[in-house]
Amino acid sequence: MQQKTSGISGQTRRQFLHTTGLATAGSWVWLPGGWTEAQTDESPKIKAYRTLGRTGFQVSDISMGCDVAFRSPAIIRYACDAGINYLDTAERYSNGASERMIGKAMPFLKRNKLFITTKLMFSPNTSYESLLSRFRACLQRLNTDYVDCLCIHSITHSSMVAHAEFHRLIAEMKAEGRVRFCGVSSHGGTFDGRSMVEVLSSAIADGRFDVMMCAFNFLSEPSVRKVFRDAATKKMGVVVMKTRPGAFEVEPFDPEHLTDKQKAWIKNRMKTKEVSREQAIATYKRWIARQQARRGASENFIRKYGIRSTDHLYQASVQWVLQEKLIHTACISMKNFETVDKCVSISGTSLSVNDRERLIQYGEHISPHYCRHGCNECESECPYSLHVNDVMRMLYYASFHRRTTHAARGYRNCMPDNELPCPTCSAPCVRACPFGIDIPTRMQFARSLLTSFPSSVSA
Repeated sequence: MQQKTSGISGQTRRQFLHTTGLATAGSWVWLPGGWTEAQTDESPKIKAYRTLGRTGFQVSDISMGCDVAFRSPAIIRYACDAGINYLDTAERYSNGASERMIGKAMPFLKRNKLFITTKLMFSPNTSYESLLSRFRACLQRLNTDYVDCLCIHSITHSSMVAHAEFHRLIAEMKAEGRVRFCGVSSHGGTFDGRSMVEVLSSAIADGRFDVMMCAFNFLSEPSVRKVFRDAATKKMGVVVMKTRPGAFEVEPFDPEHLTDKQKAWIKNRMKTKEVSREQAIATYKRWIARQQARRGASENFIRKYGIRSTDHLYQASVQWVLQEKLIHTACISMKNFETVDKCVSISGTSLSVNDRERLIQYGEHISPHYCRHGCNECESECPYSLHVNDVMRMLYYASFHRRTTHAARGYRNCMPDNELPCPTCSAPCVRACPFGIDIPTRMQFARSLLTSFPSSVSA
């Protein structure tokens, strides 16, 4: 498709925002003391690029995860103007809205300078015809003739890496020039308790995948690094997500001035639990209070150990990930201009010795509250074959990132019959968990919280 020139190259952030009618406060940059609002109109730029494995693409060390519903394609344009050149999306993100937002930005971007990845999630029995139809719809939403990488989305079992119809699709779309590379993403296995490491190791051994995407942060298990080393032997590109396990975001709550999402939660709670409005509000207040207490405990730790702010912690978390040279880019969700500025400011910077020690101390502090993405050590011990790690991931989305609608939808997929035997179970999962997490209590909390958020409200 013919692309227009961006019209923003070389512009300052303020000029860009005025051009797009989205003028806001000044940009943010990272200085030794933390993030600070810039005193000039110049916005931060990407400073470091790495070779994305055998694709040969020079990828920005900070990339853009488009897993949130952007309010404007200008955010994508702004990120690309700052030097970000890897955009990650998926068919499932906001029911295609993420791809459509990239598509709206596409006429203003230099397509040949970008690496765009989209993903399809499917079952072992999904047909070639279904995959082909869905992929063509992805291209239409993205407003492009091709994607650089098509991934199997959130692969859950080693057998899926050899899905014949997916690889047929890849071969035929490569021949048509619609796909350049093949990839896989994973949060871990289900049913049989296989970990993310085991699933990804199968994908590496298969040999047909050019790029892989997985969760990695300063609390990840050491075994994940072996996956990176194995991927390097096949010259695979490595993209990491979930780079910050410990940053809580607590939404404001005023019963007299509820947000649309809070109104939806309360209405749904009243309907599903047959309680009064006052009782529903009281339950929501308790959740907010719990979040505030956990945030308060984190902030007390942050002050005690010399971490200047949660922003400082966020910056150090990403720096910790990027110190691993076998990783090519850290994929981070960016929902507004300020987030883009803060993330881009991290590019090319290094983790200090002091910050490394602080992350270790902070990791010990939050470890019992954070279920590691893709771990699954407990699931093989669960007598009811519950999707514990997936449920904990949904609770992570709701508690850490306030993505409550997405989390509610994911919870319903994990627990379709909404039966939870945890209160009467002997809890062998607790004995199996290497991190001391109170899994039954967390599972009950997840059910109470996430079943009261409507899953059809726009995220």
